[in-house]
Amino acid sequence: AAMKLYLVLSDGVDGSTQAGIDRFRIRDDTLLVVTEQTQSRLYHDVKRQIGPDAELLVCPLEGDPKFKNMNKGALAWLREVRERHL
Repeated sequence: AAMKLYLVLSDGVDGSTQAGIDRFRIRDDTLLVVTEQTQSRLYHDVKRQIGPDAELLVCPLEGDPKFKNMNKGALAWLREVRERHL
């Protein structure tokens, strides 16, 4: 399966990594995620981590997002995973 880039938004989202997933926290409540998982699988994995009452948004990104004033290293991480996976 091909690696895909997702945006994950949730107050309770965990920034830890697991096998087959690269993550970068670009804000307190927002992660960029690169994985082979489907959107549905990633959504349900994160939903189990954050609990039933937390807000959650998982959306695929077709290209690199444009962003400003996010956590330091976000652009470098994105370039690095793009070279390795995308």
